[in-house]
Amino acid sequence: MSTNFRPYTYLIGWSSLDRWYYGCQYRRGVDPQHLWTTYFTSSSSVKQFRSENGDPDVIEVRRIFKTAQVTRRCEDRVLKRVGAVKSLRWLNKAISGKADNTGKVRTLEQRTRISQAKKGTLPWNTGMRRPEETRNKIAAALINRPRTWKNFEEYRRKRRIIAQTKPPPSRLGKKNGQKQKDAARTAHQRAFIVTSPSGETLTVINLRQFAKQRGLHGSHLSSSPSGSRGWKASRLPAMVTV
Repeated sequence: MSTNFRPYTYLIGWSSLDRWYYGCQYRRGVDPQHLWTTYFTSSSSVKQFRSENGDPDVIEVRRIFKTAQVTRRCEDRVLKRVGAVKSLRWLNKAISGKADNTGKVRTLEQRTRISQAKKGTLPWNTGMRRPEETRNKIAAALINRPRTWKNFEEYRRKRRIIAQTKPPPSRLGKKNGQKQKDAARTAHQRAFIVTSPSGETLTVINLRQFAKQRGLHGSHLSSSPSGSRGWKASRLPAMVTV
């Protein structure tokens, strides 16, 4: 390894404005002495902030490493720990070159440009066939995996067991008598005052049957302001008996 290769991480900041930037330099021939003498970071946000507010008053070399990989991992770890990408205090916009686009919505122009760029392109695995070994592994993994239909059959089997052991309801298999049917029908009947196109009023119990016999729309009779073919209906209060 060359003696003039000394990758490092650094911190620069404007303490009075509480704005900071943490980065690293790991290219060939780098040296910590280059920081803010010949090297002023590669960040466009730092460049813009510097042009607006001048040079930073905090310029520190934080750590010196032997390899570029370790240097980059250290930078990523620090940026994640402080939440730099989502914090307004930090000028860092990305970690490992990847920006945090969570919650951001692309504009129509951006979506159109991406769509045009991808037209005619095929997925990277188009036409590729998995090796026999890979397919065998997938098949072995799926053998004991629950399937939807098998789960349904198991559910039905359990329900049959429960039905056999559970005591039946008291009225299971019994039919309602005519008296019970009449009582239920009366409980669900509603009285309506129906007005004909000529102004004549009628009291109707079964509005659906009344409308069917005259070729009218039952729901329009009571809900529509214009009724159905000139006929209108209004519901009687519950306490009114007919």
